[in-house]
Amino acid sequence: MVTIYAYKFMSTATSNSLVSGPWTEPDASLGATIDAAHDAGLQVQLIPTVWVNLAGTGSFYWRGAIHPADHNAWFDSYRFMINQYADLAKQHGVELFGIGSGLAIIIDATLIRGVLVPAIVRALGRLNWYAPGPLRRLHARVALSEEPAHPEVALVDA
Repeated sequence: MVTIYAYKFMSTATSNSLVSGPWTEPDASLGATIDAAHDAGLQVQLIPTVWVNLAGTGSFYWRGAIHPADHNAWFDSYRFMINQYADLAKQHGVELFGIGSGLAIIIDATLIRGVLVPAIVRALGRLNWYAPGPLRRLHARVALSEEPAHPEVALVDA
């Protein structure tokens, strides 16, 4: 099996739309590649992928940093991308169409980290910081605390 990634880009982590970018192959090129793989006797997996550009640097953000300003607009754009590549996959007989990593990340960034974790932390209160007796004794023995052991030493990024 050969895996083909189809890329769309966000200009920033807060962008509301997915657009073609420097590594977005035209559909005709992707279709020709899929057909060539089939002609060679290979099965094809097509995976639409979202990248977040770090404006003007040629570098990219981790997709977990995605937090669009307008979630509805972002999902509309994502849905359009998925439908575009699903149609292409169907037209060229792709055996496996992989979606979800971008969707999983946006759900994690919004629902899990933005709603669920803060609600649980608030509900549990001081229990968030519970440590069993043996761990508390170990902390006391090795003098672990939130204060630096040597405050006069400044931490410098290397």
